[in-house]
Amino acid sequence: MGILLGTTLTASFFDSLNPSAIAQQMLLQAMTKKKRHIWFFILGIGTANLLLGLAIYYGIASWVSRLLARLTEEYIRHIA
Repeated sequence: MGILLGTTLTASFFDSLNPSAIAQQMLLQAMTKKKRHIWFFILGIGTANLLLGLAIYYGIASWVSRLLARLTEEYIRHIA
């Protein structure tokens, strides 16, 4: 679980450096008076990426697990 969390955090960090997010952040920096509001944007992007990454990973893992269980059951029925 630690490796998964570390990988997800690292991927979300690098994904938050995409040009679209950087352009939005630059626009936000030009518009805001309080610099701490920029941190809310950065943390929001990172949190959204983390949560969506975990949802996708666990959704795909669940789907593959069910598929493999079904294939195993069919294989055992075929042999028996």
